[in-house]
Amino acid sequence: MSIRDANGSGKVVHEGPAINSTKRCTDCFGGHGAYASMPDYFKILMSLLLDDEKVLKKETTKMMFEPQLSEESIEAQKKLWTDPANTKLFVGEFPPTFVDREASLCGLYGDQVKLPRDTKTGEMITLFEKAMYKRSMEKKAKM
Repeated sequence: MSIRDANGSGKVVHEGPAINSTKRCTDCFGGHGAYASMPDYFKILMSLLLDDEKVLKKETTKMMFEPQLSEESIEAQKKLWTDPANTKLFVGEFPPTFVDREASLCGLYGDQVKLPRDTKTGEMITLFEKAMYKRSMEKKAKM
């Protein structure tokens, strides 16, 4: 993985060898340490979008897309996310993804710059997601 250099030039520099944090773990982290190629990971997203039961039963996929948090939990989570130190704990080093079943759209953004602390990458992810929704809407309008 790479990070922006500390002197503010904006250049991306290699951070060094990856650390396998699963070696120190004694508890289950629900997939923590799992690996997949980008094409294989995208197949999982597509399966969730299409609900084709290649990965999960329809009942399980349905539960994944139902609201899981109470209003109180949502507010507590928003408060937690305001501290950048906490953001680092929850986001990890996986590529940003989205599965929007209502829009029949999913996306996967991949690069080698570590999130969440890289704002330029965050901006690119936002542009990517907006562009995918725009293309989807344009394609649907032609149908």
